[in-house]
Amino acid sequence: MRNVVISVGNALLSEAIAGALRRSGQFRCQRVPPERAREIPGLCRDCRCGVLLMDVSRLPGATLPERLDEGDAARALVPDCRVVLLCDEVADPELAQRVMQARQLGRIDGFLYASVTEAYLTAALEAL
Repeated sequence: MRNVVISVGNALLSEAIAGALRRSGQFRCQRVPPERAREIPGLCRDCRCGVLLMDVSRLPGATLPERLDEGDAARALVPDCRVVLLCDEVADPELAQRVMQARQLGRIDGFLYASVTEAYLTAALEAL
């Protein structure tokens, strides 16, 4: 069973993601509300996080540079932690392109579009 830390600003979406991952029987999930984003690296260390899943937007606290920094800090404490970003490719195609480039540059281990199904989300994280 892998530990997943989820930092998604929309509480309803965050809970839906956590629920989907728990139902698979492969993941234990810890959600981090946006106001506690600075705690992400320490939480990843404490739970020996296997996957850090964060959303990316243009809102303060969830911008791409902030998320990349949080991912780097988590990996410094947990080198095996996989960093995955979630973005909305329909609402912000330019940001989605930048997230894809971050993956190509090796800054993150994967990315998912907000439009993926529950089954795809679970399978993608299991495959990491």
